Amino acid sequence: MSDLTSNTLDNKTKTNWPLSRLLYWLIVAIAVGYAPLAINYMWRYFYPGTVQLQAMLTTAVVGHDYATGARSVDAVRAADYMHNRLILLMHTTLGGIALTLAMFQFSSRLRQRYAPAHRWMGRIYIVLMTLAMLGSLSFLVRTHPVPVWGGLAFDMQLWALALSTLASGWLALWAIRRRYVVMHQAWIGVNIALMLTAPLLRVFWIGIGPLWHKADLLGNLGAGSISLTIVAPGGAAIAFMLSRARLPAQRSAVPDRLVTGSLGIALLAAAGILVSVLHCRTLSANFPYTLLIIMHLVPLVGYSLLCWIGYTNARSKGQAFAVWQWHVLLIGAACVPIATNLAWWVGELVLTQSDAFLASTMIAAAVPIFLSFAVVADTVGRRTRSLRSR
Repeated sequence: MSDLTSNTLDNKTKTNWPLSRLLYWLIVAIAVGYAPLAINYMWRYFYPGTVQLQAMLTTAVVGHDYATGARSVDAVRAADYMHNRLILLMHTTLGGIALTLAMFQFSSRLRQRYAPAHRWMGRIYIVLMTLAMLGSLSFLVRTHPVPVWGGLAFDMQLWALALSTLASGWLALWAIRRRYVVMHQAWIGVNIALMLTAPLLRVFWIGIGPLWHKADLLGNLGAGSISLTIVAPGGAAIAFMLSRARLPAQRSAVPDRLVTGSLGIALLAAAGILVSVLHCRTLSANFPYTLLIIMHLVPLVGYSLLCWIGYTNARSKGQAFAVWQWHVLLIGAACVPIATNLAWWVGELVLTQSDAFLASTMIAAAVPIFLSFAVVADTVGRRTRSLRSR
């Protein structure tokens, strides 16, 4: 497994990105800190009375009722967890170990000086990740959605998450086996971003708890899931672009169509957001749409802003190819509200209004970002292979 962000995180390079380094160490801290919570999570279903670290942490920050009360994950899933404790023990334990192992793969020193170790750690990561995701899928097959608010939509997202994690990981392995290094870097970055949704979701629901007292843990779980639908693929896309930023780039004229097209993208995004806000007004009065629409739009606006900064920076340097890449990512971001609303309208044909809204923001919102990133990664990979073959 190659290093996705070693180009931006190498201590010895003169063109460091301080923000990238800060985010990297923050991600490492979250991933490593999550591992003991994941490994310990199922122990109490084998040994009653065992302290659950995650519940202890949530209780310390938010409160006992929030962490283990009637509207907590443990309460509504207790029977399912008990009946499937072996499967979930495999899922949580191997997932936590795999994510910790993945953090070592960011080391450029390991990749460059100890390439065999890097490759073997990559193989072990793929095996652990695959077993963890198979455990998740097995649990979903053996259980039904919890009959609570958002239960069906969250199960649908778990299906999408497990399958996309498997697909991205094995696509990355396929790419490196054929020495498509850039494509490998792109898709292993997506894979790790999807794996990070587990600890980041805990950060969301613990962090939101003290700030949004109106919602319980299940409500904040839904809000965090909505945000991560944007944050995970968007973060992978930004990390990939930053990893390419310090590489030499030939200056060339930026086509006028890319410049004028940015106005159309902005109008498309504004129209989509307006439709989303108006569509939310049709939800029932007791639906917490204020929190949920904020958790959807804030990450989307943040991702779009980062893409715009990358676009303007590349344009000022006359890097036409980089301008095109950022342009494609901006198109993907602008299409998110449209994809979300379309999925919402279609979903209402077979789901309740609230489940249709949640499913659209938890699943469909990620599709345009994934597609635009796939176009960029594939084009960069083909261009790199073409230049090397000359």
